[in-house]
Amino acid sequence: MTDEVGELVLSDNRLQTQAISIVSFQGKSMLGEQSQFLDRLEKTGFLNREIEFLPTRKEIDKRQNDQVSLTRPELCVMMAYAKMDIYNQILASDLVKDKYFESELLSYFPKIMQEKFAEEIINHQLRREIIATQITNFVVNRVGITFISQLAQDTGFSVVDVVKHFIIACDSFRIREVWEEVEKLDGKIAGHIQTQMFLSANKLLDRSIQWLLRNQAKGDVTKFVARFRKIADELYSALPEVLAQASKESFERKIERYRLNNVDAKLAARVAAMDPVASAFDIAEISASSNFDLKTIAKIYFVVGTRFSLKWLRSRISNLTVTSHWQRLAHKTILEDIYSYQMRIAKQIVEFSCEEKKLCEVNSVENWINTVDFLVERFDGFISDLKTQTNPDLSVFVVSLNRLKPLVI
Repeated sequence: MTDEVGELVLSDNRLQTQAISIVSFQGKSMLGEQSQFLDRLEKTGFLNREIEFLPTRKEIDKRQNDQVSLTRPELCVMMAYAKMDIYNQILASDLVKDKYFESELLSYFPKIMQEKFAEEIINHQLRREIIATQITNFVVNRVGITFISQLAQDTGFSVVDVVKHFIIACDSFRIREVWEEVEKLDGKIAGHIQTQMFLSANKLLDRSIQWLLRNQAKGDVTKFVARFRKIADELYSALPEVLAQASKESFERKIERYRLNNVDAKLAARVAAMDPVASAFDIAEISASSNFDLKTIAKIYFVVGTRFSLKWLRSRISNLTVTSHWQRLAHKTILEDIYSYQMRIAKQIVEFSCEEKKLCEVNSVENWINTVDFLVERFDGFISDLKTQTNPDLSVFVVSLNRLKPLVI
């Protein structure tokens, strides 16, 4: 039992080190978000930067100008504060009462104790504190120092709401399994490839959590994980059949890139799928309102993304350099708006064209376009011009939203 306790402690230490390494890899691009995080903690009186030898706002601004990121020791201190802040808020909430987290309580103890004293553990007098500790460590170790705090700030929801929906999204897409498989590649593949795989999961989680927050999944976590896992599993398995040609080629290129870096085919496909499968909840929403199966709706959804160059737009925006908190927020808002327009256009096409399943296929897109051909031609012209630009800035993509907007009114 001593060895198992030691392994539990060492596992947490490894994950903390891994989280710091991922943030270090992101470097100066995270300074704006990190500055906001420190400002919030300092404003509430929770943090004293001087005592903790953390840089002031002015010093961080200078580092941004000099393109110098925070040091690992500074990030370690910030991680400790992130955990304390999240822990306090979870402990004071009803989230720790959810039966879904009894497994977290049990896993805190060695297996022999879980088997012999399960009832005693479940009724432990420090049950709330242990569950809050387990959730906090899991969340921060997996997605980093500022992820939860920043999402709460961006969406206006509480930290506890964000954590709850993080768990739902994580377990709906079976991301724990992916993380474990990626970690088995330690020393077998390049570190930056591993880090990119972890960050792909973060992007999927970010988008999914925002969707869940907007649609307010209220109730037991178990119920929502079961519901959304079924949706995610269905889209994962159908993906090769439903992706439009351009998206399928991109998907296959990602798989090939991972395969060339010694990642096995199954894991490579799972990670490569995280970008398209992030739209699972939007597709399911259209499917539920139209009574057409998810696979049929997914085909139309992905054709819309290709036909209107929405995937291309998102790719170009994602490649823009972000140097401040406000640029990052503008960047993220535009991406979300493009996803929203793709969903709304797909929904309009389904409502307009789909009377029966055999009609509700790719041709439905062109049939709908014929009814708004002037607006589509104007948008196509704009995209053609945009594709000739070598270094478009964020303002150009704001205009692209303006061109898209008439198509969804």
